Amino acid sequence: MTTLAPTEEAAAADVDDLDGESAGTGPSRPGITVGRAVAMAAVWTVVTLACAVLVLYLLEPMFQQRNQTDLLRAYRTTVLHAANEANSLAGVKLPTKPPHLGEPVAVVEIARLHLRQVVVEGVSASQTQDGPGHVPGTAGPGESGNSAIVGRRAIYGGPFGVIHELREGDRILVTTTQGQSVYEVRSVRSGEVAHMDALYRTTSDDQLTLVTSGSAVPWNRTSATVVVARMVGRPFQPTPQNSRSAGQTGTTGEASAWWTVVLAGLVFAAAATVAVLLYRRSTLRVAYLITTPVLIAAVVVLAEASSRLLPAWT
Repeated sequence: MTTLAPTEEAAAADVDDLDGESAGTGPSRPGITVGRAVAMAAVWTVVTLACAVLVLYLLEPMFQQRNQTDLLRAYRTTVLHAANEANSLAGVKLPTKPPHLGEPVAVVEIARLHLRQVVVEGVSASQTQDGPGHVPGTAGPGESGNSAIVGRRAIYGGPFGVIHELREGDRILVTTTQGQSVYEVRSVRSGEVAHMDALYRTTSDDQLTLVTSGSAVPWNRTSATVVVARMVGRPFQPTPQNSRSAGQTGTTGEASAWWTVVLAGLVFAAAATVAVLLYRRSTLRVAYLITTPVLIAAVVVLAEASSRLLPAWT
């Protein structure tokens, strides 16, 4: 039986294959067609959206809880200092200026919901990332009049996601530097709100108004869940409060976040492109090790920035 010697072309091809493998260039990839490019773009888009959802609904609640822990620790110190002042001869010194936006102003506790949240001043999208926000222009928590607080329904832990489960007669405890106040729930309702100012209006009764989105749709701006509770006992002395701007209703996002969204999107697109090129020219391991940290960071920033475009109560 005779064997045929390989042709020079076949031998040369074998040598080229060996050289390519030894050089670590990896296996050859099929060319990118228009259809393949569209399919890859669709896959990257779906993966990006899925990762953004995971960030907002699974990762960000942990960040929000960490921020709440830090805020609670700091506010406890402030409350303790105020309590020591109350026991001194000089007494408590009431603030002469409104609280700064983002500053903790109260702690709200609801036994039925096993809820305890530090309330910060302001209800912009950035402020409600840390916790429920006190609506500027309304009475301070524990003080006479209508004190309104807006909290998120779903993302960033969704601290007000289940306030619709409150029932008439349930009690809400509010702690401030002036002391503790107790409110009893009088009504719980959900529905369309034509004008948010109606919820934040001045009232003759001393009450607490809790507000969150009334719809699971992230971009909802009109449907609200509202809990109204009346104060039990006497209110504390009024303190200076901020005036409310158009962006401090809880139903708007932050247009300034667009710059961060665009920048994070460009970084993510660049990293994804580099990942594809590396995969085609090298191996999946190399592409993964080089681009994954950048892709993860870009997705986190992109998700956070995008959430700031949504209403602050989402």
